Amino acid sequence: MLSEFHSFSPNLISELRLGFSRNKTNFTVQDFGLNDATVLTGVPGVVDSTINPKDSGLPTITIAGGYAQLGANSNYPQGRRSNTYELYFNNTKTITSSLSQTVKFGYYGRREETWRFLDGSNRGTLSFNSFAAFAGTCATCSGGNARIYSSTINTGDTLGHWYRYPHAFYVQDDIKLRPNLTVNIGLRYEIPSVLSEKRNKGTNFIPGIGPVELGTNLVLGINPNRVW
Repeated sequence: MLSEFHSFSPNLISELRLGFSRNKTNFTVQDFGLNDATVLTGVPGVVDSTINPKDSGLPTITIAGGYAQLGANSNYPQGRRSNTYELYFNNTKTITSSLSQTVKFGYYGRREETWRFLDGSNRGTLSFNSFAAFAGTCATCSGGNARIYSSTINTGDTLGHWYRYPHAFYVQDDIKLRPNLTVNIGLRYEIPSVLSEKRNKGTNFIPGIGPVELGTNLVLGINPNRVW
């Protein structure tokens, strides 16, 4: 936070403040960097870390029968970085007349921006209906290979860059009518700003129509030809 006070006259003082804050969190799996494509060869729903290093690591592997899960939870990796820029401009003016007045007025504005990704199930999930199926010793296993019950994987880019510009203006007047009576009158106007995504990777919900992609008039649906 940087601040500057300036006295223009005995009855007018201005203050300018600039602020900045950042918060960054990042959660990765313990086996980050492991290339499953070289370990689980031929298995569907496995990430090749040479192509997608962010989602490297074992998929979430579950085995029916009460066995411990292999691989990290499906909600990893995820991360967030938030920046906030702030500007304050405050002024105080005293007016001496038949009534003593102190007028305060100013402006407050900020930019809020967030980068966030949540690659839920982007590392893939594998499930086996028995330990024998996992070990490749089940009756229906072929050549000692494991028999997968189900395999899923999410693809695409979940990174979003959201931002907005809230503003506020205010004026306040303290009027001293009597030595033991002061009247305070004030007005504050705030503009909360519209939340935007830098690459239009978001939706607005319109009642009666449904979710509409930002920056378009397209109703959100599954489009196999569109890759983010």
